Amino acid sequence: QDQTDAVQAIEESLREGDLLPQQVQRSQARLQALAARFPATPRPYDTARRQADDGLCQDVPVKRSVAACLGLSAMLMTSCAGVDLDDSPNVGPCPVAGTLYDASRVVDIDGPERHENVVFTGEIQGLRGFCRYVGTNPITMEIEIDFAFGKGPKATASSHTYPVFVTVTRRDRSVLAKERFDIQVAWPSGKDIVRHTETVPGIVIPRANETISGSNFEVLVGFDLTPEQLAYNRSGTRFTINVAKPAAGQ
Repeated sequence: QDQTDAVQAIEESLREGDLLPQQVQRSQARLQALAARFPATPRPYDTARRQADDGLCQDVPVKRSVAACLGLSAMLMTSCAGVDLDDSPNVGPCPVAGTLYDASRVVDIDGPERHENVVFTGEIQGLRGFCRYVGTNPITMEIEIDFAFGKGPKATASSHTYPVFVTVTRRDRSVLAKERFDIQVAWPSGKDIVRHTETVPGIVIPRANETISGSNFEVLVGFDLTPEQLAYNRSGTRFTINVAKPAAGQ
């Protein structure tokens, strides 16, 4: 019954515009990724455990349960079906989310700087940030990064790993935290461009007190470059992700 109620609550929220289809799709993708990464065998869900899970959801004032429970496991989602999400506005603006120009692209070249020697390329083409904080709570933030990856004429493999970083800084650019992760890209047969949106959830920025707003911080992303790659970017030379062969006669 709880599962049915949860599905009906989602449908109602979509009809009323309280929940966007993109939010449901993102949450569904996260749940599927978690299920694939952490396979589990269902176990009996006894009354004591059920009441404890219900209590976790009921500790916070809420208006609608759907958004609160979508990011949890399917079991917790059903147990939260009757709880409402806090709809009070943020107490300030979100941190600025941006890309460092020098680190917004990567070009791997094997040999002289000519088109035919391009191996792999990558470019950050878009970035969106979403945040939440009320009272004296820390800022919790999620970013979405749009990438385009290119396979050049000199590539000998159909896959490549791109190192990426996310940095939280103060507005004076002093670094508070930095995380690095890899994105594994595979190109289908006959394709030389792959586009991908990477979601980075769970960014938590502490606040000393309630007067500190998100405008005091920045979340910066970029490719984790070697000194040679960074020097290439700063030189101003451009190889775009379109690695099609040059026209005849060039």
